[in-house]
Amino acid sequence: MVDFTIYADPSTRAFDIEVATSPDLDPVDGTLLDANVIADYIAPLRPPFDDVFEVRTNVADRWVTTLGTYFWQAYYAEDADGELYATPVQRLVVKPRPLPDPSEYPTEQLPATRATLPPMPKVVTVPPETITAVPPELTAPSARWAVRRAIVRRTRHAPRQLHARCTRVTRYVAACRPAWRDARHRYTATVQVISRMSGPRATFLSFARTRLSRR
Repeated sequence: MVDFTIYADPSTRAFDIEVATSPDLDPVDGTLLDANVIADYIAPLRPPFDDVFEVRTNVADRWVTTLGTYFWQAYYAEDADGELYATPVQRLVVKPRPLPDPSEYPTEQLPATRATLPPMPKVVTVPPETITAVPPELTAPSARWAVRRAIVRRTRHAPRQLHARCTRVTRYVAACRPAWRDARHRYTATVQVISRMSGPRATFLSFARTRLSRR
């Protein structure tokens, strides 16, 4: 498990964090290149602090147990015009744990005389307990926040006049129909939001853009 922690001015509700296999950046917005991103997380504020953002990796994340060098970066939409604030790219290395040095453990010389040893106790193997992690229940505010975050990731701009009608399908899944605009276009979409251990994740099922008429 890996904890990502950001200390920043409390001007946002959460940071987006991406983990990639390369430090290459997108020339458009300066974040890690999407083609190299292997994991992403949402780091919310850590109570009771108002300037500490933190998130822990999921137990199912394979990259945490795969040896190699990775790169991560945190960012958020700074204002309504879609400007992104991104931290410098950080390097993270996953390497094997070193073996203990046998010289650090004391050794005991056994007596040369032969002795009758007591019978060995019977070892009973207890099957390991399986623990299944359950994500938090999806709420309407968290679903709309995930939709807004997905729009920023896709369009690289913060949406204007965003209206998102969300219907919860199960306790962990919601279907949303957002509509928004920018200076030139009007957008509509259908989005599926799924609650995960690292935070809600939104996926576009459809996406439409209409150019605004000029008068």
